[in-house]
Amino acid sequence: MKLFISSLAFSCFVLPVANAMIASVGGGATHNTSANDAIAEIWNRTVFLGAGTGTYLGKDASGTRWVLTADHVSSGSGTIATSNNQEISLTYSGTAHTMKNSDGSIADLKLFSVTATGENAEYLDALGNLDIYTGTLPTSSPLYCVGTGQNLSIGSAIAPGTARTKQWAEFSFVGKVG
Repeated sequence: MKLFISSLAFSCFVLPVANAMIASVGGGATHNTSANDAIAEIWNRTVFLGAGTGTYLGKDASGTRWVLTADHVSSGSGTIATSNNQEISLTYSGTAHTMKNSDGSIADLKLFSVTATGENAEYLDALGNLDIYTGTLPTSSPLYCVGTGQNLSIGSAIAPGTARTKQWAEFSFVGKVG
């Protein structure tokens, strides 16, 4: 079974409005805070970035390492907290590219370059490159989302200085709605 974990943010962006994803049982409402086999690949690539989250994609042909995040998240240095409690440091290297929609408008996605040294670089090299799935998802395809945030009830505000927690959720693509 091919997992579509790497493309959740991308899929949310490129799918037409008439498509939908829904949370599955055992997903976001349970605040899953440790990796399992289904999400280990993306868990070990999820980057804490200031007040946001990104995904380490790998290196291009020139050796530049890339992170994908939302455009509204500032490009910057970050860390990956791995499933075995290792902390991998990434340093923003100054190159960022905001992605655009097919009509030329700015999308809420950004690629930015990072550097790493020593054991951090060895860890990233061992991960290899992550492909972004751009095909059509079959109905009921599982989608896994990993991010950092806080467990809040509806209507509550984030308290300044509150630590974020890495969490994951499972969603299902339900096809066309309406």
